[in-house]
Amino acid sequence: MINKNSIHYLGLDISKNKLDLAGPHIKHKTFTNTENGITSLVNFLLSSLPSARIVLEPTGGYERSTILALEKAKITVCRVNAYHVRAFARSMGKLAKTDKIDAMILAQFGEQRHPRVMRPYDASQENLQVMHARRQQLLNLQTRESNRLETTIPSMRKHLENSLSFLATQLAEINIMITQHIAANPEMQKKIDRLKLVKGVGDQTANVVVAYLPELGEIEDQQAAALVGVAPYNNDSGKHAGHRSIRGGRHEIRSVLYMAAVSAVRSNSILSVFYHRLLKQGKPPKVALVAVMRKLIILLNRLLKNPNFSLAS
Repeated sequence: MINKNSIHYLGLDISKNKLDLAGPHIKHKTFTNTENGITSLVNFLLSSLPSARIVLEPTGGYERSTILALEKAKITVCRVNAYHVRAFARSMGKLAKTDKIDAMILAQFGEQRHPRVMRPYDASQENLQVMHARRQQLLNLQTRESNRLETTIPSMRKHLENSLSFLATQLAEINIMITQHIAANPEMQKKIDRLKLVKGVGDQTANVVVAYLPELGEIEDQQAAALVGVAPYNNDSGKHAGHRSIRGGRHEIRSVLYMAAVSAVRSNSILSVFYHRLLKQGKPPKVALVAVMRKLIILLNRLLKNPNFSLAS
């Protein structure tokens, strides 16, 4: 007999067309990823396991409607990193991959790792994230077309130049959309302005951090570093002392944080001294720069967490 009031973790594997629900206390169930299917999922959970925690992975936006419906019904959601779940599955010796298996692995991941409960869905933050994702897509296309222009045959130059002109217009439009969206959200603007107090952090870095790391200011420093993928992990076994390394994390933030760190070692006196001290200790420049990135994200976390936190540089 299942205790409906106990906390149970259920895995929900989400794809374009369907939702697979599994867990140790229920039979595998499938719902369509439509409005009616999502309603059926919510009704089933409310009647069977209202205290369940639903563990799911981001799936490029296919999960958005489901998360909104679950939150509206006061059902707890834990959105987890797919990389961590795959590593967990490998550690369990589960290499096969089907929707049913994936859902059960998500449930087991929840039961054993107790992932953080997802923050309440914030449409304005999600919209900013989508805009920045589109901006990055345009930048990538622009780079590819520029590279093609350098090596193309004469008869194709005009075509590629027109393509680049169109992409430049699109990029200008998305930049305006991002600026207007932030200006229309005072709390978001306040966060961004505070992050920009740090020398080396400009509009782009602050915007991307707010878009992709909404937890910043609500978590511990080590958690912030881990979420970005700049927290060092040991690789020791027995008498073997391996090198510490970084892995995982949200790559969108890590890429802009890298550029911010490059800027900071030139313009931020505290981080510059820290960087050059590491170089004098024999650290490779890239390792020293990652350490600056870690310092930077911790500093940004403290700035948002404590309104009275002040900067010496």
